[in-house]
Amino acid sequence: MMMKHKYTLSGVGSVFNLAGASTRPVKIGDASDDIRALRSDWGIVGNEIRKATVAVKSSPAPKATRKNASRPSR
Repeated sequence: MMMKHKYTLSGVGSVFNLAGASTRPVKIGDASDDIRALRSDWGIVGNEIRKATVAVKSSPAPKATRKNASRPSR
């Protein structure tokens, strides 16, 4: 029960921390770890963009509805 209150107070206290100072220690690692992680993250992003592009190109164009057909194109 005491731990629950500790975490609650910590969470409420962080709301009022307007300075933005972190109370947790920052882990400073090797730059090669960061490069590897960034390469992996952007590789995933690129793959998702490629999949979405293929899906859009292969999907049929939407048919004009009566409401849309009466509007002039921009």
